[in-house]
Amino acid sequence: MRVTIIGAGNTGSTIAYAIRDCVGKISLVDIDKKKAEAECLDLRDSCRIENIDTEITFSGEINSSSDAYIICVGKPLSTGTREERMAHFEQNSKIVDSILHEIVPWNSDPWIIMVTNPSHELAKITLETFRKVIACGRSLDTVRTCVYGKHEKVMYGNHYHKISIGKGYTNFGVASEVRKILEGL
Repeated sequence: MRVTIIGAGNTGSTIAYAIRDCVGKISLVDIDKKKAEAECLDLRDSCRIENIDTEITFSGEINSSSDAYIICVGKPLSTGTREERMAHFEQNSKIVDSILHEIVPWNSDPWIIMVTNPSHELAKITLETFRKVIACGRSLDTVRTCVYGKHEKVMYGNHYHKISIGKGYTNFGVASEVRKILEGL
């Protein structure tokens, strides 16, 4: 399977690392081409250490056909509140819309895995262009709810707040979820 990850920041590069042994090709795309190149080189090194032969490329723009495009661009959430998610929708929907138009010439029927927040709302508008769209985040939310209990929103909120304040983003759970999705395609 050929996969393009659009956004080579913390989340995109973590996803690339998580899927490096379950796909045939990973293309890292970022408007900061030097960032995409650095992540690509680092990922290639890790693959060599583990004898993984996945082809890994980089670019500053979408320039190849893939079976799946993973979109993880835009400003990260800091609090995760519904209000913040909706504020991000305005900004991130414009970015995602431009990306979708860049994908069409390369593949008119790929899988789109939406990681950019608010992922479910952005997935809905993505369905206007593509028919195979999956939004990420529900598995991670479900795991956190199971651990902290659906009636313990304060604990769950504190947990997310600690991650947000300590790191500024959440990436390992999302990367695990994306891997599971790709393994099922």
